[in-house]
Amino acid sequence: MSMPTPTSSHPTATPLTPPPDDDGVQDALNRIVRDSLRPVSIGLGFLYLFFAVSHYFFLPPPIQGTMMTVAGSTALLLFGLAVYASRREIPPRWAHPLATGIAGLALVNSLLHQYLLPEPRLSTNIALLIVGVGVFFLSVRWLWGVLLVTLAGWTAIALTAPPSPDWLHFAFLQVGVTVIAVLAHNIRLRTFARLERLHRQERRQKAALAEAVEATRQSEERFRRLAEATFEGIVIHDMGIILDVNEAAARMFGFEPEEVIGMNALELAPPESRETILRHILSGSDEPYEVLGVKKDGSTFPIEMNGKFIPYQGRQVRVTAIRDISRRKQVEEALRQAKEAAEAADRAKTTFLANMSHELRTPLTVMIGYSEVLQEDATELGHEDLVPHLERIQIAGNHLLDVINDILMMTKIEAGKVETYPEKFLVSELVDNLVSMTEPLVQRNGNRLAVEMNNAPRHLYTDRTKLRQILMNLVSNAAKFTENGTITLQVEGETTPSGEAASSASHVIFRVIDTGIGISEEFLQDLFQPFHQIDPSSTRKYEGSGLGLAISRSFAHLMGGDITVHSQPGHGSTFTLRLPCHMPQPEADSDSVKPAIASP
Repeated sequence: MSMPTPTSSHPTATPLTPPPDDDGVQDALNRIVRDSLRPVSIGLGFLYLFFAVSHYFFLPPPIQGTMMTVAGSTALLLFGLAVYASRREIPPRWAHPLATGIAGLALVNSLLHQYLLPEPRLSTNIALLIVGVGVFFLSVRWLWGVLLVTLAGWTAIALTAPPSPDWLHFAFLQVGVTVIAVLAHNIRLRTFARLERLHRQERRQKAALAEAVEATRQSEERFRRLAEATFEGIVIHDMGIILDVNEAAARMFGFEPEEVIGMNALELAPPESRETILRHILSGSDEPYEVLGVKKDGSTFPIEMNGKFIPYQGRQVRVTAIRDISRRKQVEEALRQAKEAAEAADRAKTTFLANMSHELRTPLTVMIGYSEVLQEDATELGHEDLVPHLERIQIAGNHLLDVINDILMMTKIEAGKVETYPEKFLVSELVDNLVSMTEPLVQRNGNRLAVEMNNAPRHLYTDRTKLRQILMNLVSNAAKFTENGTITLQVEGETTPSGEAASSASHVIFRVIDTGIGISEEFLQDLFQPFHQIDPSSTRKYEGSGLGLAISRSFAHLMGGDITVHSQPGHGSTFTLRLPCHMPQPEADSDSVKPAIASP
C-alpha cells in the first residue's frame, strides 16, 4: 500500500510530540499500553520479589527491613494488577493512569533506596526507570508527568545528600537518559501512530473495496435483470467477441442465448454491413446507426444499433442495444408512398385549379358581361319581362364567381403563396369607401349601417386591399344574418401603456356589431374553419361558401393581427379585428400562410 510522500525538499525538524490526530488513533495507542500492562506487571513483580530477597543479603541492617517491605509490597501490588488485568478488561482510557501507577511504585523503591543509602551510584536505578518509562508510555502528557516527578525527586535527594563530585556526573546521566527516553518515546509513538493509521486506512480500503465489489455485483445483477426484461436486444462484447446476450437479442436472430455467446458479432451481419459495424466498434461511437442483421436461417432484416463502453467483470467492454426496425421501415415506406400520393394529388389539384381558373372563371366572366348587355338590350327593345331573368343570371354568375375566387384564394393560402403589399393610407378614406360599397347590401334586409370613430388613428401602414376585404366580409356577413336591425362599425385606437394620444397608438381595433340571429356556442369553436357554415343542411336559409371567415382570419394573421368573436343567440354577434398600426416586416418564412384554425 503506497503512502503519500512529502513534496518539499527542505529539511524539517522532527518534533518531539506526535502530530495532532483524531481520538481513534489515541484510543488505539491506549489499547497497546493496556495490552502491555499484564506482562509488564508480571515481569516487574518477579523483579521486585527478587529485590526483596536480595535486600536481605546485601543491604545493611538499618535499612534492610524497610527496603524488603517496600519491595515485597510492590511485588504484591504488581501481581494483583496482573491478576485483575487477566480477569477483567481494562478500559483503554485507564491504561496510562495504571502505567503511571506502576512507574510510581518503581520510583518509590528507587528514591527510597537512594534516600536511605545516599550513594551517587544508585542513580543508575533512576536512569533505568526513566528509559523504561520512555519506552513503555505512548502518551506525551503522562510521560512528561512521570519524568518531571522523577527528576524532581532525584534532584531533591542529591541536594540533601553529602557532597560528592559524582552527583554532578550522574546529573548529566539523568539529563542524557531523559533525552534518550523522550526520543525513544517519540519514535515509538510515531511508529505506532503511523501503523495504526495504516491499519485504519487498510480497513477503510477493504471496506470500500468490499462495498465496491458488492455494488458491482448488484449493478451487474440489475443490468442482467433489466436486460432480460427489455424488449430490445442487448449484446455485451469485447472487440466483437460476444460475452453475454439477453433472450430478446438471441430470439431476434433465431438463436438460443448459449449459442450466441463466444461468437463474433460480425457473424450476425451480412458482409455489406460488417464494415460499418466494425468502424463503430473501433471508434467507440455511441451514435445510433442502421445496418442489416442475419438470422440463423440466413434471412436478413433491418436493425438499429448503438453502443457504449461500460465496466463489466473488471474490464471495459461494449454493450450494444439492437432494435428490429422492420416494422418501422414498413411504416416509413408506407409514409413515403402516401407522401408521393399526396404530392401527386396536390399536383393534380394545382392543375385542376389552374384549369378551373381558366376554363370556368374566364367564360363565367364573359357570361356575366353578356347578361349585363342583354339587360340593357331588353330594356331598350321593350322586353321588360326578360330583365328579371337576366338579373338572376347575373346574380347567380357573380355568386359563382365569388365562390371560385374564394376557393382559389384558399388554395393560395394553403400553399403559402399569399403576399402582402403594405402602404400608408387614411383610415377615414378606408371607412368611407367601405360604407359606400356595403350600403346597398346592408339596406337589402332593411338594416342600417352606423359608423363610430373612437380615438381612431389617422393613418395606417398595412395591406389596404386585404384589410378592406376583411371588413367587407364581416359587414356582409352581419348584413346577411340581420333583418331590420343595426350594423355598427366601430374604429378605435389602442393607446400605448403610457397613455399617449391616439396618434401614437400601437394597434387599431375594428368591431363589426350586429343585432342579428347570433351564433350558438357549439358553432363558435369551428367558425373560422374552412368551409364551415352555421347551417350546414342542404336547405339552409343563408347562402355562402364557408370560406370568408377563414380567409379573413388568415389575412389578419398575415398582417400581424387576429379576429375574435363574441356572440349570443338572439342578441347578435361582435367580430373584433385587431391589427398593428404599422404592419411588422415579414419574417423569412412569412409568405407561408396557413388557414387560420383557432377557437375564438
